[in-house]
Amino acid sequence: MKNIALISIVTILLTACGGSETADVEDTLTSPVVEQPSDVQEAPTDTSNNTQDTLPADTGSINEVLYAKPLSVDVVDNTMSVPGKIRINRDGNNVNLNWMPVKGATGYNIYYSKSETVSEQDLSFSSTKARFSHESLEHGHYHYKVQAVNNGIGSNLSIQINADLSKEQVLFNDSAS
Repeated sequence: MKNIALISIVTILLTACGGSETADVEDTLTSPVVEQPSDVQEAPTDTSNNTQDTLPADTGSINEVLYAKPLSVDVVDNTMSVPGKIRINRDGNNVNLNWMPVKGATGYNIYYSKSETVSEQDLSFSSTKARFSHESLEHGHYHYKVQAVNNGIGSNLSIQINADLSKEQVLFNDSAS
């Protein structure tokens, strides 16, 4: 219960500080909130335990984890809203992303790279929900961008979000003096 309260307080403080062009995450802290475009819908409340959107018939595999393959994008529409309010957190060797749904989007491509910048040429997966869980990762730095997709039409890529898995994660340290 103390961990949930601490994460909630940190999230509120980070939200009050505003966003930046890139956001970093270490351990279990949530990144600053990025402002959303005006035509983005509120995120639906999801009470299921399924944090990853996987399509069994059309999957790719990394470290024995199955992911949905990227959605085809034939053209980028500069007027289509870009996913915003992207949040990232680390859970052990997993990185969890969630964002505000884009009105009219039927899915999302999640691009990632271990190098400093992410582009549409990097590895990608897809999700039909406004969330993605990248699981069983090796230690290192991971960089992400999200794209909204609707029937072959894609948005521009979101801002870059960064996760640092190079350090050991400390979940709770109750050191009495």
